Amino acid sequence: MTAVKHGNGRDWWLLVHPFFSNDFYEYLITPAGISGPMLLSVGSCIACNNTDDQGQMVFSKDGSKLCMANTYGILDIFDFDRCTGSLTLNLNLGMPYNPLNGWTTFYGCSFSADGSVLYASRFDTLWQYNLNASNVKASRLYLMGLDNAKYAIGQHMIGPDNKIYIATARNSNSNDSLDYKLSVINYPDSVGYAFDLRPHSIWLGGIAAEAGYLIYHIMS
Repeated sequence: MTAVKHGNGRDWWLLVHPFFSNDFYEYLITPAGISGPMLLSVGSCIACNNTDDQGQMVFSKDGSKLCMANTYGILDIFDFDRCTGSLTLNLNLGMPYNPLNGWTTFYGCSFSADGSVLYASRFDTLWQYNLNASNVKASRLYLMGLDNAKYAIGQHMIGPDNKIYIATARNSNSNDSLDYKLSVINYPDSVGYAFDLRPHSIWLGGIAAEAGYLIYHIMS
């Protein structure tokens, strides 16, 4: 589920994606109330492999693009019209399951502030895509990896400073120092290696950031 402000600067669009379909349920929220849902059938089918898929769905800062990342190899980029609420599939950067090669899962995603660069991650790898490249899928650049037996790269969020913050989770019931830190991309609009990624560099003061939520637990 995610939301973005209407083109009129007052109302809001709320989008929800159910399992076992390529449907979005779209709601319009105004001072008069909530209308909808309107059904938008577009993009990849979520959980159609009959698994409990996970992922992230985020709008670009200007609301013109939507990214949907999913653990069954889905990475869809949509164009969104904030005035009409229309949603159109622009790119499918995913790598669907292949019995011979397996698949590349995705979990977290984020856009740079100007919407020209996409960051996407699976649980052990973070990548950058140049959305202005002639071949966006081929522009994929490896940024960071983790030992997935111990840790997982979590969800992304762009901050008010236009930097992108990324959570880390530990793949066990315990916590250690990395759970209490965020990674940050300081210049996410920069393609190539000028983005200045600082892994696990921001201390959260004893609050643990799991895959995509905060746990109020102070380290002893």
